[in-house]
Amino acid sequence: MKVLIWQTAFLGDVVLTTPLIKTLKKNFKDISIGFVGRPFIRDLFKDFDIELIPFSKGFIESFKIREKIKNYDIVISPHRSARTALILFFSGIKERIGFDKSELPFLYTKTVKHRWGIHEVDRNLELLKPLGIREFVRETELKISEKDYKKTLKKFNLEEKGYVVLSP
Repeated sequence: MKVLIWQTAFLGDVVLTTPLIKTLKKNFKDISIGFVGRPFIRDLFKDFDIELIPFSKGFIESFKIREKIKNYDIVISPHRSARTALILFFSGIKERIGFDKSELPFLYTKTVKHRWGIHEVDRNLELLKPLGIREFVRETELKISEKDYKKTLKKFNLEEKGYVVLSP
């Protein structure tokens, strides 16, 4: 089974989709996973055993991406934009799972209720329920290379000690 995850939003949104990858791998041993996201995903997912498909949100790229994703069996989209719904609809992927509050939700073959008041990880994991999954991995993952870690400390003139970082 070939499953594609589509999340072309920002870094935090992408990190919050890592439980989707882990849950799919836990529940399906014979699975191939692809991930469409903005170009920075190359660094973020380099240690994950998945196909990375960087996507820049230009007009031409919206047509080109269809060729890169058309061989997937299922696409799961936490991203709720009209552009995403249209690209996925015209991609030829037979099973398209998205939220009922997505723009153009009728272009998905299955929709899941977008519930407010729950953690984003849990909301994203609900997209896996149409696949019969009931056992989830909730932990997010963000791997940063030692090189990038040192570079960040230097760039922001930080000492090497513990930090708590918040991002709204």
